[in-house]
Amino acid sequence: MAAETPKPNPALKRLERLVGTWIIEGRTLGSKDNNASGRVSIDWLPGGFFLQQRGEIEVRGSKVYGLEIVGYDPATDIFPSYVFSNVGEASGRYYWNVQGDVVTYWTEGRNILADSVGTEMFYQAVGDRAREWRALREIRIMRQ
Repeated sequence: MAAETPKPNPALKRLERLVGTWIIEGRTLGSKDNNASGRVSIDWLPGGFFLQQRGEIEVRGSKVYGLEIVGYDPATDIFPSYVFSNVGEASGRYYWNVQGDVVTYWTEGRNILADSVGTEMFYQAVGDRAREWRALREIRIMRQ
């Protein structure tokens, strides 16, 4: 008898609306002018157990290139992720939660968009097709 192929946890379907290419624009905390812009592409890794996000963002004149791998922890019902970037530091640990039209994204480490440690960002879907997300931090993320 052949072993049954594992299937992704159904909770991962909550991430589906994030799949696509997104344009990022806005400003960091404390800035009156837009000083952050970039683009990310989010898609499923084969098998559907993990999302990958690849992108580049320019913040206050510095370019950051990154790769983020997002999974699922059924014990907490949270989507933990690791971020790897060109800034030369160890990977950053981030967490996602998606509940309806609200995406919460936070870290215990340093966040370049907030320029602080232990930050949390909330995104609210704009419109019924989630073509745009608006953040508490004056950052907009729009589907390309």
